[in-house]
Amino acid sequence: MTTEGSPLSLYWALALRLARITLGFTCLALTTAWHGFNVASLLWLLFTLYAAALVFYPDTERAARSTAALVVDVAFFLLWLYDSPARATAASILFFSYVILFAALRLGWKATLATGGATALLLILMRRGFSGEMATTVYAGTLIAVVLAAYKSQVAKRLERTSAQARLLAEEAEKAVERERQRIAADFHDGPLQSFISFQMRLEILRKLLDRDPKAAAQELEQLRDLSKTQTAELRSFIRSMRPPEDETAGLMSATARLVELFQKDTGIVASFHRGGFSDSEEPEASTEILQVVREALNNAHKHSKASRVAVSMEKVQGGLEISIEDDGTGFPFAGAYTLDELEALRLGPVSIKRRVRDLNGEMTLESRPGSGSSMQIRIPL
Repeated sequence: MTTEGSPLSLYWALALRLARITLGFTCLALTTAWHGFNVASLLWLLFTLYAAALVFYPDTERAARSTAALVVDVAFFLLWLYDSPARATAASILFFSYVILFAALRLGWKATLATGGATALLLILMRRGFSGEMATTVYAGTLIAVVLAAYKSQVAKRLERTSAQARLLAEEAEKAVERERQRIAADFHDGPLQSFISFQMRLEILRKLLDRDPKAAAQELEQLRDLSKTQTAELRSFIRSMRPPEDETAGLMSATARLVELFQKDTGIVASFHRGGFSDSEEPEASTEILQVVREALNNAHKHSKASRVAVSMEKVQGGLEISIEDDGTGFPFAGAYTLDELEALRLGPVSIKRRVRDLNGEMTLESRPGSGSSMQIRIPL
């Protein structure tokens, strides 16, 4: 597993490449100073050029999956140990530290352990008396690097899971926005837009009546004035339904009470709200969605049922929140009581409310009494 992909890992990768160049140049300079320019010096020159090329063409290293680069680094480290004098122990320790750190940051813990173990074995074969500072560095460095690689692997997995969850949440948010956009468009088409079309048609009738029957035109004008008041109230209610609660710090019960109060003020429909067994300090996480369910139920009672009274109640019960919305309007086109599953199977009832209740893992029962009203019982788990 490579770690390149985040800004931090890119910085680490660049630091490793620069360290490789520094090591190559240092080994080239020291080898030339000790032995003159020979075959070993030529190899170190090629290594330095190779290291510089990886800085400017990093895709070359990624294409090799980092393993080939590690093999090259280990090979030149062994060349350095074979060719350098005993006094170069400090440079050897730095070189190994780079190699094992490269394995830990660019590969997994297994590759890091294999790198340290193979290096130790080869050093024993090359130098029969493998011990002292170099041996301590190899053993301790390998142990530390394995722990680092294992920790890096765990962090990478957690980041991957978090990224996947973030993508899912972003997709769900986009879907929610699209669903809300479609609902708003449908509500606007069925509500204010139809009212404006009707108003325009009545204005055309009024224009024709002005010349033929002024008295009928005056009556029509009076009706248009009443229609204008109705449209204004409906448009105000529609705009208010698009807004969040006026007091975002208010609890669910207070916000619902305010919502019912404004509904009565805007529509003229007598509306009441009963709260029980629930305090604003016990705010559920889904308060916004629950409030939207109540808002849509009230809007449906206003737009479609011709209700004169609406009663809303919200009460905390064992393990959940129970919401009841009842009106005395015309009811739905069907009769009887149906659960959420039955409503969805038969494609009955308000689509948006059903979807929201389903998203909240709630239960719902809708009873319709054509000509006598309807009642909706919703239970949301807390």
